[in-house]
Amino acid sequence: MAQTATQVLVEYLGVAARFVVEDAMDATASSNALPQANHEAHLRSFLINLSQQLPAGLPNEHIRQTILERCSPTAPAPITPLQK
Repeated sequence: MAQTATQVLVEYLGVAARFVVEDAMDATASSNALPQANHEAHLRSFLINLSQQLPAGLPNEHIRQTILERCSPTAPAPITPLQK
């Protein structure tokens, strides 16, 4: 999640993207009351914290959507026939 967000934000923030993402991750870790929460709950919490860290003027909705698309679970890999 952090790596994906950093990759998305580098386009807008350059090297500062890493620090913004780290701050959002720290805020997410400290605010999560349920450590056993699922991936989706952590992702949503992270995105909320990330949006609070971003400077004004960035396309926050586009950034959020891109991160969501890249972090969502992918479809299962196709089953390949056994080799003979």
